[in-house]
Amino acid sequence: MKWLANASAPDGMDKIMLTGTNTSNTPLENIQAVLKPDSDANALGIDTVALNLRVERRDGTAAPGASIPPGARFYLEAAELSEADARRLGGAILSFAYSQDGRRRTSIMYLERTALSGPSADPQ
Repeated sequence: MKWLANASAPDGMDKIMLTGTNTSNTPLENIQAVLKPDSDANALGIDTVALNLRVERRDGTAAPGASIPPGARFYLEAAELSEADARRLGGAILSFAYSQDGRRRTSIMYLERTALSGPSADPQ
């Protein structure tokens, strides 16, 4: 899996977004992705933010999905988080869990405030 910085968003996706590509030759399945905001979000009452998975199709549009085929680009969108709340967040921890070849794996990374304040979030 490879995270892509400053990737353009498909039409209709305008919330906090992370973009990646499945660089393996096997699908990533049972995707679960959440943001865990740092302590600055306590005053907002935000504990965790679920991220919705969208997988890019051959025509360039992104559709909801449950797995990521080999070579496919995917997007994680914080659809439940308002843009105003996103701007008030400090950093956040991204947890991206998936199954691959029967094994459960997790990618965890810290995203700084600047990565969370625009329409396209960059992994740090």
